[in-house]
Amino acid sequence: MESEYDDFWHALKIIGFCLSFLNSCVNPVALYCVSGVFRQYFNKYLFCQDSRRLRRNTPSSMGNCDTSLNSTFRRHTQIWAVDVQRRTEIEKKKTLLNS
Repeated sequence: MESEYDDFWHALKIIGFCLSFLNSCVNPVALYCVSGVFRQYFNKYLFCQDSRRLRRNTPSSMGNCDTSLNSTFRRHTQIWAVDVQRRTEIEKKKTLLNS
């Protein structure tokens, strides 16, 4: 009976360590997907990007420090909407010039 108890707690301890290491591995990936600020600094250090260019594009310099998933999604959809609007305007100008 004593050896079963020890084996159980030993296995539980190993599983706990594995889960804590897994959390440490998944955490940066999750932050990269969710936080725009984390993504910018991660790219800066990983790819040795120029810090002057980074400062210009940081959300804090634009007055928006919200880094939640909804704000990241909202920002991406706004960029997409502006891109679609520009493409539509360019197509209209091309149509007017061709006619």
